[in-house]
Amino acid sequence: MATDEQNCIAKRYIKQFIASSSKVACLETLLSTTEDDLIVPLMYYLHERGDDELKKVFIVDIATTSSLDAVPILTSLSLNIQELICGCDKAPYQFDFMYAIIDALRINRIKVVEYLTQGVSSPVPQTRLESMKAITLLEYPHKPSFFDDIHQIANIIRLLADDPDRAVHLSIFGAILTFAERISTDDKQAMQAILLSALYDNDSEIQLEAAITLSEPSLRLDSIDPVRPLLSAADEDSQRAALFALDAIDDPAVVLELLHFARNDNAELARKASSILRWGQRQIIRQGLLDTRSYPDAAFRQLVVEYLACALEKEDTEPLIEMLDDPDEHVRWQAAESLGRITDQHFLLDKKRWNAWLKEYTAKK
Repeated sequence: MATDEQNCIAKRYIKQFIASSSKVACLETLLSTTEDDLIVPLMYYLHERGDDELKKVFIVDIATTSSLDAVPILTSLSLNIQELICGCDKAPYQFDFMYAIIDALRINRIKVVEYLTQGVSSPVPQTRLESMKAITLLEYPHKPSFFDDIHQIANIIRLLADDPDRAVHLSIFGAILTFAERISTDDKQAMQAILLSALYDNDSEIQLEAAITLSEPSLRLDSIDPVRPLLSAADEDSQRAALFALDAIDDPAVVLELLHFARNDNAELARKASSILRWGQRQIIRQGLLDTRSYPDAAFRQLVVEYLACALEKEDTEPLIEMLDDPDEHVRWQAAESLGRITDQHFLLDKKRWNAWLKEYTAKK
């Protein structure tokens, strides 16, 4: 405990701090002019008599402006760092303390990971949630990574993937996005498995977040097969998740499903499918559209030639020229329109002129 003399000095500093119109500036002055051994009684005074907001402000600022090692300071206040992280349900301002301490401990990564790992194992859902959020926040701005053992973070994500608390479960998607580029191939496969499982969750928000997270380049799927059962789901939420998942799959087979969605009675789903067909992964969409040119349904073939206008370059227009022979009149005219959009030429249904133009254009290239 602090002596009476130290408490008296600390009280004088506290009054100066409270009276200041700019508390941060005042604190910086105090920290630069006050002897180190007076910082502890100053904090003692706050801990024992300050209100929650003042405690929070002071500790956060100590963590970010002081050159002192915050660990012994906080320990001297009988504030157990582990309890602050793993027992945040005990006080309304406890989470602010936790983040302040994490800031103060940035130079000691091992301790931060140790405490946060304990936090995600807490029986208190809010503590698990805040610990997962802290892990993500600590990693995001750091180049190189704040965490040395990314496999350990992948294990934490695995631990929370089946968390019964909805908010905790949702928190893993931000963490997966944050660490996706740095985890190993095995861990990426594990993350893909977690996301695929979440696609079939009963919670629509979890489904959608999983589908969106899969679109991270390092997590994209190479086959539509794991998503096919979801495509046949009757409920709209599952259909929406399936549609977003299609945008995360590098398989030309997704195009046929996107064409089905583009004709959906739900205008939102139809617009999203159309957007993917126009602006999605260009090579995948182009190949899928070309593979679907001979689909039996003329309405589908008309959609194919419409979207090919966004997928082909001028030198690639031979497949569209061939569509000018389609047995359906609407498909033929749509092919002529798409050719005009790509080439700025207007030969309508005259296949001979289109072929002559293409031959001349490719010769110049």
